[in-house]
Amino acid sequence: SSIFYRVTHHRDPVVQVPPPALIVNWHFTHVEPEVFYKSKVSSGFQQCAENRDKKCSAQYWDIAIDLLSLGDHLDYMGVDTSFFGCKKGAEDGELGEVPMMLMV
Repeated sequence: SSIFYRVTHHRDPVVQVPPPALIVNWHFTHVEPEVFYKSKVSSGFQQCAENRDKKCSAQYWDIAIDLLSLGDHLDYMGVDTSFFGCKKGAEDGELGEVPMMLMV
């Protein structure tokens, strides 16, 4: 049997989508357990077994404010996954073969 984890990072706004009560009930539930990194990976993590546990990413519930932290979505375990990070890694040869659409 396999174990899956939902890995979240600080105020990443994407992990709050769709909100539970935005216009309609979306009937959407995130996969659990959640492994939540409040800051750098080396600072450790919090594991939560219940959906919307306030000890993990659910403590940040205001999407309008969380959108200001889009950088938390683009940082995956200390790796810059934005266009600029992927392009730099490709130029340095760190990423191996990168699809052309990421290099544009």
